[in-house]
Amino acid sequence: MKENNKSKTVQFKVQSLDSLGQGVSKENGEIVFIPKTLPGEEGIARINSSKKKVSFASLVELNKKSELRIDPDCPHYSECGGCDYLHMDYASEIDFKTKSMIDIFERQHRVQISDKLEILSADDRFSYRNRVQLHYSTNSKKIGFRSQGTRNILEVPNCLLPAPEVKRAVSSLYENKHWMTLTKVKKKATSRYTTAILRSILLRIKDTLLQVFHRSMSL
Repeated sequence: MKENNKSKTVQFKVQSLDSLGQGVSKENGEIVFIPKTLPGEEGIARINSSKKKVSFASLVELNKKSELRIDPDCPHYSECGGCDYLHMDYASEIDFKTKSMIDIFERQHRVQISDKLEILSADDRFSYRNRVQLHYSTNSKKIGFRSQGTRNILEVPNCLLPAPEVKRAVSSLYENKHWMTLTKVKKKATSRYTTAILRSILLRIKDTLLQVFHRSMSL
């Protein structure tokens, strides 16, 4: 694994996927995990964090692509940390997840499940989630999901995962930044400063009703 100390980038070659769908590159005793890559792919990744000889990185450039790679349907996918498998078709996603499940049980725990495992595929890859939690920042004036490999917020007005009712609610939050009217956080009278450590808006469907919750924890 060649490393550029100035820009903190590495050249990689993916040998396999881990249980989270991240590409695993092993070279010279060092391991790099690169989301949104596939076995056999080669390229350049930017290191986000390292500990000893294990690093977590973000894809920068692909020099060799897998035959399984497709263009993702979601316009936010390349930057978003919410999904991990949209760079392959759904059948390939199911195949990788099945192999991962078998590996966890049979190799790591010595429990044979191959002849017992039954896969129940979804009817639709998208528009199924009845619960979405969006993070927001009043400093950057953005609401959405975390960007891949960072704590920055990525706006996702065209996310494909929510069920239609939740999707409409998400879209309404982005209209004229309507979400900001739901995020007023009062300072404590005894405190000079308020430091938010968690800020989010939760949307979910329960008993056919759409519920909206504002969550904020402060110090």
